[in-house]
Amino acid sequence: MRGRPKHRLPAIRWGSLDRSLRGTRLSSLGQVALARVLGPATLAAAARFVLEHRPGGMLAERALVLLESPFAAREFLGAFLRAQDEQSRADALAALMRVADGRVVPWLGRFLGHPERNVHVFGIYILRELAYARRISRTSARKVIASARRHPSPEVRAAAVDVAQLLARMNLPLRDVRFLPSRVPKTGGGIIIDWEALARALGTVRGSRADFAESGAGEEREALARILGTQNVRRAVQVVLQRRPGSRVARAVLALLRPETARVALREAARAASSPAARDRVAALLQLLSDAGPRRPRKGRRAVTGGRRRDVRGTRTTSD
Repeated sequence: MRGRPKHRLPAIRWGSLDRSLRGTRLSSLGQVALARVLGPATLAAAARFVLEHRPGGMLAERALVLLESPFAAREFLGAFLRAQDEQSRADALAALMRVADGRVVPWLGRFLGHPERNVHVFGIYILRELAYARRISRTSARKVIASARRHPSPEVRAAAVDVAQLLARMNLPLRDVRFLPSRVPKTGGGIIIDWEALARALGTVRGSRADFAESGAGEEREALARILGTQNVRRAVQVVLQRRPGSRVARAVLALLRPETARVALREAARAASSPAARDRVAALLQLLSDAGPRRPRKGRRAVTGGRRRDVRGTRTTSD
């Protein structure tokens, strides 16, 4: 079927996965679990796909944003360092802005000090994104803002004032926030995902190869559910309903993705339920999947037109 990975994921051992993620905050358990299942190679390949400006790239990027994985940020930063021209550097930072965590903070000074307009402008925008997401500490933010306010670019200085005003209304953490997991077991080469075919199957790409569509309706969640596979999703439902080992992490993944496959399985389970307690468990999980609404879009989200990125103010990422 079009839109599925070329190599299927093996059956997920939910109990083992749960044990390996003990100590992970419940609020990020779904993201961490999915990132662990897909593995660094698959996530890095998705990040490279984003930079190719191909149909399906926006779907891959939104999936990476949802997963909050450090591997994407590392790939985008590496692309910035390897870039041979201004547009490639701007594209890498535009993607990095969406997935950045505390590991990027030490690089902000380098971005601000870069001679190219696109780079130092994206540097202050990345700071703003980190602030909105509360991933930068107040101390780190204060230092970067002080540097930005002395910047020779009026645009950077003006943005620094905006960020300072924002931070005055926010309670930032004591430490720069880094996505989990920071270390993962060594895995194989990952699975090959045809993001273009997946996007077309979900109706998120239309027209020419350069024509992107981003409805924001949660296609990245359905895409990840398709990558997991029907059997893994159905098994997750059974693990939760039967309260088997791994039910905690399976519930977190289902709540994050809210796949239609899970709803179908729950409706079937409701018809087969033989006791009020079993029906209550089905109803509770259905309610969880219904209540887990989509995340509010982060500030500074950029538009995409004609296959090229635009920065958060709507101007082209090429230099003036």
